[in-house]
Amino acid sequence: KENSKSFDTPEAKVEINQAIQQGLIPNGELETIWQYKVDKQKAERIGIIKIKKNIEKNIEQIKKGIVKKLSVFLPDWTLTNAIINFTLDENSNFRVDDDNKVTVDLRRLVDKEDLIKEVTEGLTHEIFHIWMGEKAELLYNMMNSEKLKQRIIFKTIDEGLAVLISGQSLSEHHEKQGKIYTNYIIESFAEFNKLMEPTAFDMLIKTKSLAELEELKNNNFQNMGHFYVVGNEIVKTVLEQNNLIKFKELIQKSRTNPEIFLKEYEKYIIA
Repeated sequence: KENSKSFDTPEAKVEINQAIQQGLIPNGELETIWQYKVDKQKAERIGIIKIKKNIEKNIEQIKKGIVKKLSVFLPDWTLTNAIINFTLDENSNFRVDDDNKVTVDLRRLVDKEDLIKEVTEGLTHEIFHIWMGEKAELLYNMMNSEKLKQRIIFKTIDEGLAVLISGQSLSEHHEKQGKIYTNYIIESFAEFNKLMEPTAFDMLIKTKSLAELEELKNNNFQNMGHFYVVGNEIVKTVLEQNNLIKFKELIQKSRTNPEIFLKEYEKYIIA
């Protein structure tokens, strides 16, 4: 049996109380909780196996969907060395590692209403990151405060484009969490502008350690957060104001000069 201490964590207690309130279990006795956990894990395994088989069955449709989405914006793109691993991953739904390995967490796909759409969009997002990173200058990965601003700009535009090209909806993502998205956009730009304003950024560098600055950056990207939203709003506005040919040229240039999107965006905001 599972160690009873695992039922004493705050998260476990909340889950157990909810299960009792919803009538899933009759009481909070240890034996009842243990059986509930066993049944839940069994159901989860069944769901994961079902999801895996569904993906395998529709893998060609998923591949075609990815190619179609990327080809609209990246006509010259090629991808020959990426590995996609469908598994269990505690870190995120979809992520790409430095060795071009894309990891997909099957567990988090179990309750998705449209599995094929979810997988196609998620993989398109991560594969775009691989393409975008191919020519990114080393300075964006250097661990020093002088380059942090460039790293933030690069990642902001990178994530904004990845969301746009994949067809993901940030408004749906955040509204499901109870946010008013129009307000969240305003909050996101306020957070972004705090770091982009030269005086404020210089003050941050002087008053915070590199670790604190990294944490500040990471927090704003966590859960498709503030800087995803800023990047997506910027690239959407630029696309609306330009034809597709010009937009694709900007994407190409942004691989080594992501600030080009900020400058293009500012033209329309000022106007």
